[in-house]
Amino acid sequence: MAVVKSQLFASDPDAFATLSQVVSGTLRLGQAGTGGFPPVVTDDFAVGKLQQALARMGFPTPSGATNHFGPETATSVANFKAFWSLTPADGVAGRRTISALDYEMLQLE
Repeated sequence: MAVVKSQLFASDPDAFATLSQVVSGTLRLGQAGTGGFPPVVTDDFAVGKLQQALARMGFPTPSGATNHFGPETATSVANFKAFWSLTPADGVAGRRTISALDYEMLQLE
């Protein structure tokens, strides 16, 4: 199984487990009601770590790190994905999105 490596993502065991599943392609982070496969996690410590990483990259959510994936987080994710040319440039954080953020967080350590 692929795992996240940055200190931000790996420092919390619960977030590490969830984000590693995202990087492995068995989960995604997104808003409630997001369809498709793999399944989506909406409320989790991993969402808070995602929000912190997005803020560090210049794509903050106005409410800060809330551990809840709502419209603000979806907008920040979509903007980050567009910046990185990740497709689809939607508001769902999957394997490529978390891998790109993990890479960026490693560069900042």
